[in-house]
Amino acid sequence: MNKYVSNHPTKGKTRYDSYYNSSSSSSSSSSDWGFVVRKHRRVEDVDQSGGEGSSCRELARAILKLGEVYERVEGAKQRMMVELEKQRMEAAKELELQRMNMLMDMQMELERSKLGKR
Repeated sequence: MNKYVSNHPTKGKTRYDSYYNSSSSSSSSSSDWGFVVRKHRRVEDVDQSGGEGSSCRELARAILKLGEVYERVEGAKQRMMVELEKQRMEAAKELELQRMNMLMDMQMELERSKLGKR
């Protein structure tokens, strides 16, 4: 199974090979960015037979589960932050409306008092 993209300029190289073995001139490697596309097999796709690798597979599964839990928690945290920001903006809007109403009421009272003195 070839783990490199067939038409990629760094075919057959790792990221480190292209970095350390390239010449110092930028013109010879201007199209070579040193990226390698790799396909990783899922832990579930690996053979489930016992042996030395079973503990590594268990560890990999545990790490995957931890990553999934972390993603769920971070997603929930992000949703909560969005909701709190919406509530903050709504409260700021209400406060500004109250301030504007108070200012208008004060101006009306001031105009009434000016008219009453005449």
